[in-house]
Amino acid sequence: MPDLIAEYPAIDSLETCLNAALEFATKNRRAILHIYNSVNRDIFEQYLWKVCQHVVSAYAGAIFADKPVREEDRELMICFYRQECFGMVMGWMNRGMKDGIREDISRLRELRRGMVDEMIRRGLDGK
Repeated sequence: MPDLIAEYPAIDSLETCLNAALEFATKNRRAILHIYNSVNRDIFEQYLWKVCQHVVSAYAGAIFADKPVREEDRELMICFYRQECFGMVMGWMNRGMKDGIREDISRLRELRRGMVDEMIRRGLDGK
């Protein structure tokens, strides 16, 4: 994980978050598939969870930097995006790490444009 932290010290979009986790998995494809398909799969899942936590926390640092979002809303949004990142990567793993995931992420970004800003706005309003 130190390499990942050095490579992504700041993350400015959810797409970058997901691509960071995918990059980690792609670089270590053979080992990851071996562990993923073994009885030690929990080791992979724990490590991926930590990777997702890092990239989403870095992303949150960027998007919440100057916004007074309530702490409980901030934590809830971080939790949501960490789980989304983890779930996207796990789903990709279940499909054998087939090509096309980056295109799916890019399209998802287009479909969700403005969602983060709206969530932040609601967090500011305390609604």
